[in-house]
Amino acid sequence: MAQQQTTVIALVKFRRECLHWGVPQLALRRYFIPEVPGLIFFKVLGSGYNGGFGMLPGLNYQGLCFHFDEEENAKKFLNHSNLLKQYELRSDEFFVSVLVPYDSRGSWSGKKITVSEQAKNFELDKQPIASLTRASIRIRKMMSFWSHTPKTENALSDVQGCMLSVGLGEAPLLRQATFTIWENLQSLELYSKKGVHLDALRKAYQGNYFSESMFVRFRAKSMRGTWKGKSFD
Repeated sequence: MAQQQTTVIALVKFRRECLHWGVPQLALRRYFIPEVPGLIFFKVLGSGYNGGFGMLPGLNYQGLCFHFDEEENAKKFLNHSNLLKQYELRSDEFFVSVLVPYDSRGSWSGKKITVSEQAKNFELDKQPIASLTRASIRIRKMMSFWSHTPKTENALSDVQGCMLSVGLGEAPLLRQATFTIWENLQSLELYSKKGVHLDALRKAYQGNYFSESMFVRFRAKSMRGTWKGKSFD
């Protein structure tokens, strides 16, 4: 059986008394990642206020993205990583998911997420689906991009079938990402192909907003933890 690249995404809401440890991780953690078998790339991500999508930072919210060469290495990391335990011990809320990509376009810092032929053919109708979109925004397009954010966030908060959503960023204002999990593929398709989201996406492409972008959809193989008061098993 061919290896399937696999992603682990963790979300953290730090306890207030642990911010002195958490905030420096945004700048320093990427230089102190221990050697992890099978790890292709790793990102530390900040978030907006209350884990949202706005320009105001949420210093107590963070995301971590680990992308592996195969699912077995991802699961070993999830089950035995001291790094994840450090974050979880300092959190009010902590969520982690194992994700297998079935559709991927674009790149992130020049790296691509590869989809195996086996993963392309999985039955997707009756299981949670995750979506990760990220982009490097051109400086001259920054204000146009951010002008669409409030409407997009409001539409996402109201849509049926969205289990989790969080705004993430690798660098303030210019290198942004959105991570969502949906009850099923149908819910994601209904949101992505109409309304404010589709309008914002069209304007971004027509206006050439991005110097680099990546859009990935995953099967959510496992989820655990709590995010914004909601528990996941």
